Amino acid sequence: LSLEQRLVLSFLKSDLDITKVLRYHDGSTGSIALIEPMNGNPFWASPQLAITVSHVGDTRVILCNTQNGKADTLTTDHHPSIKKEFDRIRKYGGFFTRDSFGEEMTVGQFANTRAFGDPIGKRFGVIAEPDIIVRKVSGEEVAFMVLITDGVSSVMTDQEIVDTVKTCPDPTTAAARIVTYAEQFGSDDNITAMVIRLPGWGAQMPDLSADIRKHRLEISSSRGPRMGSGIYNNLVEAANVKEKTIKTLFEDGVFHELSEDQLYDQMAKFGIRLSIDIGMLPGDEPEHDRSEQDVVAMFYSVLNRPRTSVLTVGDVKKAWTLLGVTATTNQ
Repeated sequence: LSLEQRLVLSFLKSDLDITKVLRYHDGSTGSIALIEPMNGNPFWASPQLAITVSHVGDTRVILCNTQNGKADTLTTDHHPSIKKEFDRIRKYGGFFTRDSFGEEMTVGQFANTRAFGDPIGKRFGVIAEPDIIVRKVSGEEVAFMVLITDGVSSVMTDQEIVDTVKTCPDPTTAAARIVTYAEQFGSDDNITAMVIRLPGWGAQMPDLSADIRKHRLEISSSRGPRMGSGIYNNLVEAANVKEKTIKTLFEDGVFHELSEDQLYDQMAKFGIRLSIDIGMLPGDEPEHDRSEQDVVAMFYSVLNRPRTSVLTVGDVKKAWTLLGVTATTNQ
């Protein structure tokens, strides 16, 4: 058997063993990465590497490219937004609903379309067959690898994650820093990070997300936990304003996605102004430091999307939360 075949069989065998002892909704995602040096050197000093990744769910494996400092994400989250995942679930009679963040859920219960366990989901096409990714790279082109759970990726972009690692003296410090950032950015899910040193470790690379990360840290800084509450007196009010404003922008389902120009048109149509403010206590006067044009531009930046693309309700909700947006209306 090839390595890829052995990985598939090991995932399926693990799934069978897990399913035998779990009930109903219990399950887990998982990713593994095998780093093979292509000569006699240790992997962290090899001029050539063969990297094999096997994964189910939304635990990510990310490389950092030393040439440009950019995140190179090897995995693709197994969510209903992926066509082949959507088609398989529908084939098995499954259906999809959206949660309060606009994320699609399989049969109203499962965020992932592939997972270990989840016996109920198996009836509707939730599988544990992994995606296998094989990559051969020059050792000097990769600085490090990061493995993270969705408790990190839900509040940090892949670029923010690799930028966080670049100035760390060692992998242990880097992993701890990622976890700290995720906590500061408000993650309430499982937060796990692993950093693996590769031959390009220590290369001088630009911090491509420094401005946004600094701004987000200011938002969640010392003057009390805001979590995007902005000028509102409590988190419940902030959440209600966010839901109402986004529903208005998309005209309660009339639009499923909006371009940058359409977002501006909708804001003008309904007299909506978006801004981002620095941290404050309830009752303080807001000190806005971003215009609404800047806010929309930052939506695309924090989502790592080109400004020529369209944004869904889920995209806007995620960016809104990450940036700590506030909204006012002239009507």
